[in-house]
Amino acid sequence: MKDQGISVQHLLAGSEGRLGLRQVIGVNGLENRLRHVQVQHYVEGDVSGLLVDDTILIMEPAKDHSLILRDDETCRVLLKKIKTAKIPCIFMSASERIADYLYQLIKPTGIPLVASAHDPYVLASRLKGLLREKISHCIMVHGVLLQMFGMGVMIQGDSGAGKTTTGTMLVQKGHTWIADDAIEIEKKTGPAALCKGV
Repeated sequence: MKDQGISVQHLLAGSEGRLGLRQVIGVNGLENRLRHVQVQHYVEGDVSGLLVDDTILIMEPAKDHSLILRDDETCRVLLKKIKTAKIPCIFMSASERIADYLYQLIKPTGIPLVASAHDPYVLASRLKGLLREKISHCIMVHGVLLQMFGMGVMIQGDSGAGKTTTGTMLVQKGHTWIADDAIEIEKKTGPAALCKGV
């Protein structure tokens, strides 16, 4: 059976603080499916104006944004692009709440709107991390990964704490260096997780 991904509701559940959530409206769309680890930051006036299909869309509440200005023709064009691209969810970055008229514009599309206190770059990074965890079942961690006595051992700590130095000393004692810095841990069925350097 093909992986059906997760719902928008599953993505948001337990992630309120991490995503800086302030408001969620359009609860009927919370069952929309997220199947990819994709996030697109929509910038007003982008030359291509193309939206990537099936991605979370992040918009900024800029004062000159067509949805904010309520320019009917521009709004219609943008809403058509959003609907055609099958966008499952729209985040308004750096926002405390969603304006009522904006919700009324988006409501016919069935797409939930989420207000986040985070700027678009922090929000995109956190959304990608959550999508990796919840869809791909993998996380990224900072540390040194060694193979010791047939097992994977990860050394973690603050920057400058001596992770690399400790790892190097253990390699000199006969253990195997696997990865340093960014390590991807993927959840697998069975007793072991798959770890690899990125």
